[in-house]
Amino acid sequence: MTIPRPAFLFLLALCFCGLTARAAQSPAPRLLVILVVDQFRADYLERFGPWLGEDGFRRLQREGTQFANARYRHAITQTAAGHAQMSTGAFAERHGIIGNDWLDRNEWTMVNSVEDNTSPLVGVTPAELGPGAALTPAKSGRSPRHLLVDTLADALKARDGDRCRGVGVSAKDRAAILLAGRHGDVALWQEAGRF
Repeated sequence: MTIPRPAFLFLLALCFCGLTARAAQSPAPRLLVILVVDQFRADYLERFGPWLGEDGFRRLQREGTQFANARYRHAITQTAAGHAQMSTGAFAERHGIIGNDWLDRNEWTMVNSVEDNTSPLVGVTPAELGPGAALTPAKSGRSPRHLLVDTLADALKARDGDRCRGVGVSAKDRAAILLAGRHGDVALWQEAGRF
C-alpha cells in the first residue's frame, strides 16, 4: 500500500507547531499526540473543510502551522519507512527502516520491519489468533529492534524519565511500534480482530 507522504508531514507539523509556538510562553507540554492518517492528502483539509468540526482538524489548522510543500527526500512510500521518518526526523539510511519488509542478505530471508522473535507478544499467542493472522509461531515477536535512532517519544522519555509514557495505538503493528519509540511503554495494534 502506498501512503502519500505530504499528508503525513502535514499532520506531523500540525502536532509540533502548537508545541513550539507556545514553548517560550509556557512550561513543557504534558501531552504530545502524533496523529497519522494514512492516505489523507493535505488538500483534504480544504476539500472537506465544511464537514470538519471546530475542535478537530479545524483546531489543528487554526492553532498549528501548515507546510503546503513538504516532501520526503526518498522514493519509498511504505508505511513503516514513513512512520519511522515521522517519529525520528531521520531518513531511512539513518533510522534503518527501509521498507515494510526487506531481504536480510546475511540470512537470505525476508524480514519484517518490526519482527523480533526475542520479544514475544504479551497476552496473545499465534495459535489464539487463528487462521489468517499475520503472526506464525516462527514470527511471533515484535519490537522496534530494527529502528536505529531515537524517536520524539524517546527524547521526551529521556527528558522526563518516569513521568513520560510512550504509547502507540494503530491498526498495524509497525505503526504502533515505530511511533511509540525504541523505549516505548506500550504498543497496541489490531491482529485478526484483536488488540
